[in-house]
Amino acid sequence: MQGAKAPVEKMNPITMVVAQTNLAQMMNVATLPMSMMAVLYLFHHTFLGAMKPQYLLNSNRQDITYLRRFFATLVFLVMSAFSIFSKDIKEHEVQIWGHLVDIFTYKPVIDATFTVMTSDSVAVTSGKTSKGDYSGIPRAFVIFNLNKAGKYIIKCEKEGYETTYNDYEIKKIYKNETQIRLNKPFVIKRITKSQNLKEVTVKATKIKFYNRGDTLIYNADAFELEEGSMLDALVQQLPDVELKKGGEIYVRGKRVDELLLNGRDFFNKDRNIIFENLPSYMVNQVKVYEREDEILQKSNPDNSKLLSMNIQLKRKYSIGWIANAEAGIGTKDKKLARLFALRFTPQSRLSLFANVNNLNDDRKPGNNGDWTPLQQTTGEKTVYNGGFDYNIYQKGGIYTLSGSLTTNYIEENTNTVTNKENFLSGGNTYGKAFNTQRKYTSSINTYHDFRYLHQIPIKSFKISYLKIAPQFSYHTANHSRLYANATLSEDANNILGSKWKEKLLSHNSSEELRTYGINRIIQEEKGNYHQLSTSADWTCLLDACHNDYIGLYLSGKINYLTARNKRYDHYKLEYFNPSSIDFRNRYDFNKNRTFSNEIDATTPTMLILKKPSIRFNLGYSFKYKFQEQNRSLYLLSKLDGWDVDSLHALGDLPSVNEMLQLLDGNSYQQTKTDKNHEIYMQIQHGQTGTDNFKRTNIQFTFIPKIRFEHNKFDYFRTLVIDTTMKRDNVFFEPSFQMSIFPAKGNYWDKWHFSINYNLTHNAPQMVYLTGITDTSNPLNIMQGNKNLKNSSTHHLAANFRKPLSRKRNINMAASANVYTNKVALGYIYEHNTGVRTITPDNINGNWNAAYSVTYRSRLDKEEHWSYQTATGYTYVNSVDLIGTSATADRAVRSKVGSHYITESALLRYAPHSKTDFYLKGNVNYQNAQSDRDNFKTINVYDFNYGLTARIELPLALQLSTDLTMYSRRGYNDPAMNTNDLVWNARISKRFMHGNLVCMLDAFDLLGNLSNVRRTIDAQGRVETWTNVTPQFALLHIIYRLNKQPKKK
Repeated sequence: MQGAKAPVEKMNPITMVVAQTNLAQMMNVATLPMSMMAVLYLFHHTFLGAMKPQYLLNSNRQDITYLRRFFATLVFLVMSAFSIFSKDIKEHEVQIWGHLVDIFTYKPVIDATFTVMTSDSVAVTSGKTSKGDYSGIPRAFVIFNLNKAGKYIIKCEKEGYETTYNDYEIKKIYKNETQIRLNKPFVIKRITKSQNLKEVTVKATKIKFYNRGDTLIYNADAFELEEGSMLDALVQQLPDVELKKGGEIYVRGKRVDELLLNGRDFFNKDRNIIFENLPSYMVNQVKVYEREDEILQKSNPDNSKLLSMNIQLKRKYSIGWIANAEAGIGTKDKKLARLFALRFTPQSRLSLFANVNNLNDDRKPGNNGDWTPLQQTTGEKTVYNGGFDYNIYQKGGIYTLSGSLTTNYIEENTNTVTNKENFLSGGNTYGKAFNTQRKYTSSINTYHDFRYLHQIPIKSFKISYLKIAPQFSYHTANHSRLYANATLSEDANNILGSKWKEKLLSHNSSEELRTYGINRIIQEEKGNYHQLSTSADWTCLLDACHNDYIGLYLSGKINYLTARNKRYDHYKLEYFNPSSIDFRNRYDFNKNRTFSNEIDATTPTMLILKKPSIRFNLGYSFKYKFQEQNRSLYLLSKLDGWDVDSLHALGDLPSVNEMLQLLDGNSYQQTKTDKNHEIYMQIQHGQTGTDNFKRTNIQFTFIPKIRFEHNKFDYFRTLVIDTTMKRDNVFFEPSFQMSIFPAKGNYWDKWHFSINYNLTHNAPQMVYLTGITDTSNPLNIMQGNKNLKNSSTHHLAANFRKPLSRKRNINMAASANVYTNKVALGYIYEHNTGVRTITPDNINGNWNAAYSVTYRSRLDKEEHWSYQTATGYTYVNSVDLIGTSATADRAVRSKVGSHYITESALLRYAPHSKTDFYLKGNVNYQNAQSDRDNFKTINVYDFNYGLTARIELPLALQLSTDLTMYSRRGYNDPAMNTNDLVWNARISKRFMHGNLVCMLDAFDLLGNLSNVRRTIDAQGRVETWTNVTPQFALLHIIYRLNKQPKKK
């Protein structure tokens, strides 16, 4: 038909990218795995096709063009490399992943020798079973390569076992199949007792630790601990191991990723439970090793290893019932009760724990941790908690089921005294405050984890792994507090004197306050809080049958949270120049609701070049979050009879009709919807034994990531504002990591160097962009800023560790952060009233850098003497915005540079296994300088030194004690510049063959313990004192019970 147009063939975006480069004929696009084409297609239509520059606040048309060209270039390079490599394949091999187990116990058999033979017994290949893990299940992997289909025999041998022969058939090797995972394990049978074995003489020696391959093994019995010690005391004694607050563990400077009990997860979400409740006497060995996670290996093979610490129990505690009960009573009404029970069977584990105490501290006399008064829990606290943990594992390894439930009830009583100095042009101001608070908190948390490990066929696909992990938690809290604060034009400590508290609380203002005071606050408050949350994590590994290039590693999380917070307060603010009083009787009700959903998809990692080795994969992530917040603030003091002289008690409310008239203008309703799309390409380069580095491995990972962020914000205030805002951003967030280490040698004997960099961006809070003014706090008026820009953070870190010998090692680390357009809450200060008008604004110049080095050494052949030291330096360049009437009511830059130097040293002498001494010292120094007017250079020292000892006494008594001097210098408040000598001691004795232990503890025998904290930035410095648990003595008894099943 004349004039008719020829049909236009629709091209997929990948083909279009290649065609636009005029190089389509050079490559075979069809060789790209379909899963990757699907992700690229989704990205093209979701992002690049949908981006409209007019909708982007911080992007322009040129930026979008560059992003499109950048990603198109990456796609082209990847497809080119894959196409070239695919044509060079001459012989196709497939890697077989099996595992070997004991035929009766189904436990993995490590270090067994296997030989792969053809059906006529011709050896093809051989090797040894390697320690590994499949989604938390310990395995002894049998890994070998085959290039021909057929029937094979797997011969398995190990000393103490019968030689066994396992039949295996591979029917066909498919073109795109590189790996086959076997569901059914190979088996081996232990030799029965009736058979004759060669006589082996074993000489028992208490070697503290040794290496077996790449596993670092600590012998728990070689560490003599004080009676009643739990797992934390043992871990703290292990050479080259650091136990930090919160349960984080570092071995030779490297962070431990997971803590296991007999090879399986145990309260890993709250490690303090196992540290505080598992008795150390039950432990046989502590093993530290890198394990291969087969699930991670599929999506990220160069980073699929996890550093694990496995607590291996003694054989008699690894089956049957174990119980450990403890009870104690002390002076100052101190109490302690604890119960821990553990039951093992070959296919399950159940543990129970309960704990009641008001000690408010986890210190033990004679314990040589890095504890200082700064690290102790503030206030006085009574804790009631309990729970259980279970683990069920099917004998054949088809599935596992685990979970835990914990409950907590905590009573807290906290008293705080604060000294504050505000750095201001035209003269600094000073604050003095105290806060007394009582708080009651209850919570329940439960977590469950189901994993199905066998393959589930679905037509041409298979689910290789499935995990579902639901979680539920409920928290409730009630609190009451009394707070008083005064702001003065001169140093409050000099003006108010020793009776400062009485002057802050007096009904009539003192002469000092009227003369030097700017304002004073007296506030009574109480309230309650409720929060309910539930979530579910899921993971699914979806593969095509017989094609390892088609598949997706899928994971996600869905979460729902609702919270309600009620607060009542009587707030009295007194101004002194001119004299006036602002009293507010308030009821503040907040209700929040959050729903979020996250989905991640990653393609299999694919080798596109052999030499040099280059792998890559694609990933896509979608995150959705909806937040709703309603705040209703009622000013009850507007009603007659509810003012400063009201007889109504705190917490009383007027009628509903009256309440409707009292809604404050700072009440609001807001909803926020966030949608984040991320797509990234992970490019990995591994180099082993090159011409230039024949003995060195080099691993390099580069991840170019593009993040598309869409935000919608609805904000409503009665008679003030009703607006809807939308915002779109495109962020380029690259990261890279490089590791260099020797190609051969034991893992723990190798040196290792790593460096990593990442760039992140953050958009400002949308409530700031509304321009709304919030006056609910009369001394801190908050204003918005519609001109805020996005901020960025550049992070760079490097680490080097090297074992100098078996007895010496060194670890060095350095890091730096640079912030651009950082959002600062700058303010303008009114000297006469003390009112701050706060406005968020972007500012540059904030950065920090840190360096640390740790050295450990054992000084003599018998290892009676050992030494370790750690040195650290940090510099923080803090820039902020502060203004006063002296700066024409304009916020100007304020910069403070702070130097932090830390040094710690520890010398240990252990003449024999039952006695040891520690000599320790720590120094923390801070120097702060600024070119601001009236700024006084700050030099503050916190240092301590002391002795720790554990001594075996006659009559089977054991003494553990520590004596430490804690000193402070340079604090603004002279009362904080003190020398506090702290002495703790414990004496213990065993009865009933060690099953009954009696202990007498004495804490802070000299009554000198205190807690002082100090912070400084560009806006000012703050010194805080908090009450701590007073000196006390505690007598407690521990009873141990072990019941094993009867032998059949």
